[in-house]
Amino acid sequence: MLNVALKLLAFMDSRSRRQFYLLLAPMLATSILEMASIGMILPLSFALIGNSTDKYQKYMAWALSPPMLADQQQLLFYMVGVFVVFFILKNAAILTMLFLITRFTQTRMALFQQQMFNLYLQRPYAFHLRRNTAKTIRDLGSSIGSSFDGLRLIMNLLMDVLLAAAACLLLLIVEPWVTIGVGIFLLIMSLAFYRKLAPLLQRWGAQGFSLEAEIIKSISQGFGAIKDIKILDCHDYLNRAFAEKTARRAVLLTRTITANQSPRLLIETIIILGFMVVVIVLLELRGSVEEAISVLGLFGMATLRLMPSMNRIISSMAEIKQRTAMVDALYVDFQEGLIDAEKNKQGDAGESLPFEHEIHLNNLTFRYEQAAQDKSALYGINLRIAKGESIGVVGPSGSGKTTLINIFMGLLHPGTGEMLVDGIDAFSRLRAWQNHLGYVPQQVYLLDDTLRRNIAFGIEDENINEERIAEVVSMAHLEDLVAELPAGLGTEVGERGMRLSGGQQQRIGIARALYRDPDILVFDEATSSLDGKTEHEVTRAIEELSGEKTLIIIAHRLSTVRRCRRLILMKDGHIKDTGTFNELMEKNPDFQRLVQIGNIDINGAPL
Repeated sequence: MLNVALKLLAFMDSRSRRQFYLLLAPMLATSILEMASIGMILPLSFALIGNSTDKYQKYMAWALSPPMLADQQQLLFYMVGVFVVFFILKNAAILTMLFLITRFTQTRMALFQQQMFNLYLQRPYAFHLRRNTAKTIRDLGSSIGSSFDGLRLIMNLLMDVLLAAAACLLLLIVEPWVTIGVGIFLLIMSLAFYRKLAPLLQRWGAQGFSLEAEIIKSISQGFGAIKDIKILDCHDYLNRAFAEKTARRAVLLTRTITANQSPRLLIETIIILGFMVVVIVLLELRGSVEEAISVLGLFGMATLRLMPSMNRIISSMAEIKQRTAMVDALYVDFQEGLIDAEKNKQGDAGESLPFEHEIHLNNLTFRYEQAAQDKSALYGINLRIAKGESIGVVGPSGSGKTTLINIFMGLLHPGTGEMLVDGIDAFSRLRAWQNHLGYVPQQVYLLDDTLRRNIAFGIEDENINEERIAEVVSMAHLEDLVAELPAGLGTEVGERGMRLSGGQQQRIGIARALYRDPDILVFDEATSSLDGKTEHEVTRAIEELSGEKTLIIIAHRLSTVRRCRRLILMKDGHIKDTGTFNELMEKNPDFQRLVQIGNIDINGAPL
């Protein structure tokens, strides 16, 4: 449990940790009020009996027997009034404390969610390649929520421990040996129960943590492949897989909820047994029944107060143990995220990276982490790209085209070699390098938002340049689309742009890439999923940018790149050949086969 608490504290900044420690003071004050309110029972019971004034004067006479109240009835009314006031103050203090704890944990949770979202966004592209999105969604949602609920449990646990300690301290003052004996009995029974329960909850918590990601993945895959599901009529297959996971979660939740409720029943039984022992012992030890009854009243009140506190202490300890797996996983991601963020800072030192002449890829190699040691995705890549040149990257599937472009854009770091921009290592000034780039992927991700915000992606409304929006709309041939939309640029395009055609989505992607006026445009299979007519429209929009921008175009369809100044033919992770479309057609059999497969017209002037 201490391990979980320390990691949760590590999720906070120094200011939040100070606030956490400062909350201990009002917790202590609340426990003192609790002790005082319970302690009122003893003198009040003595006053009710009426013949043991000397006894209650021994306890808190300084507060409860002012000299002006000589009459027994007036004294009794006074004591009842003080008793009620103490209880009201005590309960108000506890309610205030619970509010402060809840506000603190919820605020810290929101801040940590924001921080983790930012850290996940800053993680290297390779991290996102190997990590299932369902795990990230789970961690940003339910895992952080449950972990910080664990922080609330820890703070409530501390308060309950202080309250229980205050009650026990009072009982020690009144009846030390009876209190010690019963206390040892309660402690042994409670710890024995916790030691049996905690490992089970920790194991079930880890299983539930993994299962939550599997359920999110099933939901994501189900709705992400909705077309295939409907066409292939495979609802039953996905339903069975989803049902199996949810059924397993139901079993786990049944076990954990039942286990979390069991301490209450056990503690109540133990405390009642302990109270019965106290009754017997006090009746034997006290010569006067009246005195025994007065002390029993105190023990009874303390028992009523201790019972819920002890219940919560054991339950909180068990539930905190249950959260161990998710807190551990979050802690690893948090620490790794901080390291990556620091690396990003060091790489974004504010230095510029001019691009006036050429880009030089010098002997690049790359191997994916999960690949065999002797299986490189790229090796021996040597390439020079002049500013303003249009380069087409072609080759069969698996030849390394996309990996090469991901390295070119700084998303992946090469194992060996370097990428020089006008003689400067691009990876030493990565942010400055990426500021030169505009990127159009095969599937443009569109926000469920307005066309304007999709073009000016990531820019606040008040900072959007409307003149630039108009320029890129024209450059990407989106004028007709804007004119026919009911609210023009203010029209919402739907989730993933489902209200638009494929060609319209691609042209929006081009407009987005152009908005920041980059020097280099990278098109990654930007026309591969389009029909012939739409491909021609998008290709025309790309061709008009030639000369103004340096163009890097990856394509399966050679018609998209046939008029590039130079083509790079890749095969098995290296550059097989280079040249214009016609030059490669004349000399390279691999390229000839690609042309034959694509049924490409070889006529056409270079861009």
